[in-house]
Amino acid sequence: MAAAGEVAPAAVWRERLARAVRREAGARFAAVFTCPPGNPIEAQASIAPATLSRMLDTIHSEYLPRIEHAGEGISLAAELRTRCYAPLVRMSHLPLADEMHRSVLVPERIYGLLNSFLVVDGTPAFGWICIGTEAPSDEALRLHGDALSEVARTAAQTLWYAIDLATACGARMAGCDPALEALSPRERQIASLVAVGLSDANVAARLSLSEETVGAHLRRIYKKLGVHTRVELVSRLSRFGERPFMIAD
Repeated sequence: MAAAGEVAPAAVWRERLARAVRREAGARFAAVFTCPPGNPIEAQASIAPATLSRMLDTIHSEYLPRIEHAGEGISLAAELRTRCYAPLVRMSHLPLADEMHRSVLVPERIYGLLNSFLVVDGTPAFGWICIGTEAPSDEALRLHGDALSEVARTAAQTLWYAIDLATACGARMAGCDPALEALSPRERQIASLVAVGLSDANVAARLSLSEETVGAHLRRIYKKLGVHTRVELVSRLSRFGERPFMIAD
């Protein structure tokens, strides 16, 4: 697929690839995510068609943190690499998979879900491609799994070359601030959610933690970043924190 091997501005690249993947698979939707390496909570995404953007936002805000907390998210990239899989079938947290399927996907006539990570050997994943189909996940995997895996491999290599070239020109990847690198994955999750305005109670609900645990994490985050308030935290994260989805037509 030509779109996977082209270099373009980030939003344009994601939009073109999402449209191309959806068209080739005949899928209900296709979404392309890019994120700082290993940090899916800070992902930016493009989805085709735009009419399903609200659904994507619901998955990102309400389900992605819970999926990551359950260990069913981007950590799988170390094992699967770019190999396509069916998240709803593979997930061991069956109540979570069933809830997302019934509450979010089925109302949009989406009965199958496939995912392939964007990763090259020796690096954390820096994105993923997801498609939703009217066919059940097992059938969709049989029909589209190999093709989506190949697209993900090509797209991952394209992104890696772009990152390597930009680094050689002096650019720094988002999240490379030394202080931010000192944050644990959980601390980065919490900082990102706080940066988009969530209260301690809302962060706790999203990540299945207690408010006291969130508060303890925030105190450590403040200390590591040398800030004292939420406003200062948002300012510090402004170059690295949560960013809105980009929607493809």
